[in-house]
Amino acid sequence: MKKLLIVLFFSTATFAQDITPKQVLEKYFEAIGGRTNMDKVKDFYAVSTTEVMGQSMENIESKKIPNMYSSVVDQSGVELAKIVFDGKQAKVSQMGNSQFLDESASKALLAQALIFPETLYFSDEITLTLSGSEQHENEDCYVISVAGIPGITTMKEYYSVNSGLKLKQQVEGPSGSANVLYKEYKDFGPGVKFATHLVQETMGMTIDKKLTSIKLNSQIADSEFKID
Repeated sequence: MKKLLIVLFFSTATFAQDITPKQVLEKYFEAIGGRTNMDKVKDFYAVSTTEVMGQSMENIESKKIPNMYSSVVDQSGVELAKIVFDGKQAKVSQMGNSQFLDESASKALLAQALIFPETLYFSDEITLTLSGSEQHENEDCYVISVAGIPGITTMKEYYSVNSGLKLKQQVEGPSGSANVLYKEYKDFGPGVKFATHLVQETMGMTIDKKLTSIKLNSQIADSEFKID
């Protein structure tokens, strides 16, 4: 029995070392449709419903390459919050009050503004480390540590060994920590998959987000991201 346990431990340790972080990411890109199809996506429009502490809200997100982003959250037709990022500067509006974010805070929106945020991990400013392997919901996962993303202290991401899909993200930032679970990947547009059910656990709360509509390449105008 001891010999068997040693063999199993050795196998688990070595399989995690036989692949690099970038190879894990490339496997993920292939799992969601491949780089060629990803490159065909020029803009992204999504409508989702979010449940927070029993309250239901609607979120409309728009993204356009290279890094423009907007997000509107409303409840029963009343706008609760809005973020507009033109790629350089961001403006946040909440309950009738608006403010421009400083350069550092605006830069922190960069990863969120990308249609495929994981492509940012290949930049020179980002450091990737394979932290080994762990199980998530009984599924073996490669665990990648990501350092250097603006606004985030540390981040770990879990990618399925079998499917290649991202299943979990652990984030530590100045305002606290959060876990995000990625579920129910579905095909959209030019052969590309997106997770349509996200569960975020933070500050003792569970935020359940379900995407009800995703449109790709709907020719979103640049004016949608204009900051007044």
